[in-house]
Amino acid sequence: MNLTARLGGDEFALVIRREKDSGYVVVIDGKEYHLDLTEPETNLYSVLMGDESFEVVVRPNGEMVDVDVAGRRYEVTIEDPMAALTRGSRFSVDGIQVVRSVMAGRVLEVMAAEGTQVSQGDPLLVIEAMKMENEIRSPKDGTITQVHISPGQTIEAGTDLLTV
Repeated sequence: MNLTARLGGDEFALVIRREKDSGYVVVIDGKEYHLDLTEPETNLYSVLMGDESFEVVVRPNGEMVDVDVAGRRYEVTIEDPMAALTRGSRFSVDGIQVVRSVMAGRVLEVMAAEGTQVSQGDPLLVIEAMKMENEIRSPKDGTITQVHISPGQTIEAGTDLLTV
């Protein structure tokens, strides 16, 4: 899963890959970390990195996430680049909008059919890429006028998915 993390005024490229049952590889700005992670309680994580162990508490806080590590609190904003593509200046939310894939993968689920009324941010479909599930959301309010893909279909980056 490719993400962008913001901490204070700094921005970091963040990639998270599952390795095994509790193992993850986390890449922060190109530096790779191998972690074992368990969640003994909701929002409480036990993290083992090498021979170091950390207790991490993660709490959603609006657009941010409060992360407590070893008694220090951090306010982190995590953004999925897929979601960012449906906001901002790259796409107009007026008129017809063709939602295209920004990655290659396989369509797992299509949640919106032709004629479905959707609101901006509503889930439209799920794509599996690099063993991660990526939910694609509506870039605008409108009606699904065309569904270009179907579950199980393999797609490439740039493939037309839906028209809103």
